[in-house]
Amino acid sequence: MNPRPAGSAGGPEDGTWRLIAKRVAQLVATRLELLGFELAEERRAATELIVLLSVGAVFGALAVVILTVGLVLALPPEWRPWGALATGVGYGGVAGWAFLRVRRLLRGRSAPFAATVSELKRDKEWLEGLK
Repeated sequence: MNPRPAGSAGGPEDGTWRLIAKRVAQLVATRLELLGFELAEERRAATELIVLLSVGAVFGALAVVILTVGLVLALPPEWRPWGALATGVGYGGVAGWAFLRVRRLLRGRSAPFAATVSELKRDKEWLEGLK
């Protein structure tokens, strides 16, 4: 004998599983939306960083060349090699400082997709609590 005749309601147990499946699907959809948002934000930030670094590098190099040539030519001929050396050391120091600053900024940023990872950990803990 069939315990559930055709056309009969599934009972409360079927409704519970449907509700759980619906909630899990909503949860996955929300997490995927968050992941997409974070991915777009990371892409925008990386693009901005690359553009700014490129512009800064090009104009910085032009400034270094023009200023160095101008300063060296303004010196008496016997001082020109020392002037070139001094400006080179100075510009190298500034470049080193700038790259160290960029490194510190990049290290200070939060990990990519930190919010998504955090939410997924919470979801995992919640699902483990259902057992």
